[in-house]
This record gives sequence, C-alpha cells and structure tokens, in this order.
Amino acid sequence: MSENRCQTCQFAFCDDRCTDYRRDSIWFCRRKGPFFSRNYRVGEKTRIDPKNPACADFVPREDENAAKKSSQNV
Repeated sequence: MSENRCQTCQFAFCDDRCTDYRRDSIWFCRRKGPFFSRNYRVGEKTRIDPKNPACADFVPREDENAAKKSSQNV
C-alpha cells in the first residue's frame, strides 16, 4: 500500500480562506482543473479528500524544510 496521500501531492490545494460564509478548509486538485467549487461533493470534479491515497498523477510536494535550506545556501 502506498504511503502517498493527496495532501502530500504538489497538486493539492487547500482553500482555507476565512470569511463569514465559508465552511472549514476544503481541498482541491489543481491537476484536475482550475475551477474550485465548494459545491462539489468530495471526489467530484476537482474536490478531493486529502487523506485519500494519491492517484497516478501524484508528484510529491517539496519538503518545506529542504526548500528553506536550499534558499539559505544560495
């Protein structure tokens, strides 16, 4: 079984903008398209469950600590 999850993919996008009418954080997949509607059900169109196993398009998200180290070494 793969340890890869949607939330560890570089295409995963968490919409956590805070306004009075928005619900909690909702995850979308940028690979599936640019339109991010909160009206979709999980698994429909671009909306994803971050804990689901990653799909065939999975590309690991760059580790934030590694990115900080590399920018400091420049």
